[in-house]
Amino acid sequence: MCASTNHPSRPHIVLLISDQHNAGLMGCAGDPWVRTPHLDQLAAEGCRFTQCYCNSPVCGPSRMSMLTGQSPLHNGVLTNRQALASHIPTLAHALAAAGYDTVLCGRMHFIGPDQRHGFAERLVGEFGPTDPAFRELDLGVFNHSTGQGRDTLRFNGPGQGPGMHYDREVVDAACERIGTQDPTRPLFMVIGTHAPHNPYVCDPERFKAYQACLPRPDMAEIVNKHARAHPALRDWLAAREMLNPDPVELHRARAAYYGMVEEMDRQIGRAIACVDTHLGRENVYLGYGSDHGDLVGKNGMFWKSCFLDEAVKVPMIWRGPGIVPGRGCDELISLLDLAPTLTEWGRTPSLPAAEGLSLVPLMRENPESLPEDRCIHSVLMDPRTGASLMLRQGPYKWVQYARYPGIQWADLRENDLWEENTEPPPKFFDQRIPASWAPEAMEALGRLNDQNNQILRQAAERQEMPMIEPWQLDPAMFFLSGSG
Repeated sequence: MCASTNHPSRPHIVLLISDQHNAGLMGCAGDPWVRTPHLDQLAAEGCRFTQCYCNSPVCGPSRMSMLTGQSPLHNGVLTNRQALASHIPTLAHALAAAGYDTVLCGRMHFIGPDQRHGFAERLVGEFGPTDPAFRELDLGVFNHSTGQGRDTLRFNGPGQGPGMHYDREVVDAACERIGTQDPTRPLFMVIGTHAPHNPYVCDPERFKAYQACLPRPDMAEIVNKHARAHPALRDWLAAREMLNPDPVELHRARAAYYGMVEEMDRQIGRAIACVDTHLGRENVYLGYGSDHGDLVGKNGMFWKSCFLDEAVKVPMIWRGPGIVPGRGCDELISLLDLAPTLTEWGRTPSLPAAEGLSLVPLMRENPESLPEDRCIHSVLMDPRTGASLMLRQGPYKWVQYARYPGIQWADLRENDLWEENTEPPPKFFDQRIPASWAPEAMEALGRLNDQNNQILRQAAERQEMPMIEPWQLDPAMFFLSGSG
């Protein structure tokens, strides 16, 4: 079937969102080992942003900020267990108001009875908790392996993990739906995959290849780094039992993560081919991004929930009409910028409280620059290490931890945030702190959320309440092939 030449008056917009993809793990980003031919091709055909940051290095808050165009400090979603209020409009609402068919296929991390938030259709169901009780799916051998902690590294390696099954179903459903799209109506579709989020599991052939080519962890250097870490990072490591990591576990998980990225790229390639076949290219904006990164073994660390670049920086690539192919854009941006960008492309109502800037001028033939003094921020409410705020302006990064004195900062041209910096930070950051940054209130809300969750979980279990729109899966499909 060929793409229709009967285009709608507004462009189609298709956004592929993975989960926990380290922005540096793409061939087009310079990684020497990973195989990502489809993402590399997308970057060659479009614009790749090299300095894109999430607004919270954890799934739910990052995604809700992306959809609403509002910081977690303003939309109220500071943890994975909080629900976005249904009265807050999202990108899906804005595009629907302009006549778009709005479809969510796969993962988005909505919590609570509203599993649409402006999307008219939802396909496949959610991988992970959907209700405020935050109950997990039954993943069989991989139960309790989706969080952050040393125990999760013992359930990684070669095998068949839930992520690869989920992503195949998601792309299958997305392709089927794209094939039925009315050619006269504009489509806004978000395709949400789970990989390369842990559990870190890939097929044995890919695992074996990456295990052989990736360098082994330098344990002497890791021990040295841990000894010199800022107290907040040492507490991060201690909370996850990672102060004395096992080199075998580190290497195994890293090899599996690389294999998952390659498999994710294959699924992305399938989705891109389907879009090109059924919707064409002349009137389609196609993008790829992720909600946050993954530390992927650097300094003996995995997962996210910190402000090291590997955790807080995300990939972002767009292809479409008027976008100069092969451009690498080094402007400092964040996921808040997606809302004004997509509403400009769709000629839709702007989201009233959107905080970002449109990226459209950066992708034109004669690009414009964003303000030189632009400052972006990211916020985190981690129950184990407390509230924290990151600011990034120019080459500088600044972090305030609610539970630790002083300010941590770094010039990224020299190093990232690791050791304590006893020098005073640049004074311009004083004027950049959001007025809504209230760490004491965030800590109190975090404690209240934990108490609320205990009651909600007990009630849901006693009443045997079904989960809300979960992914329908068979946990018997999943297995590990061995220790690797």
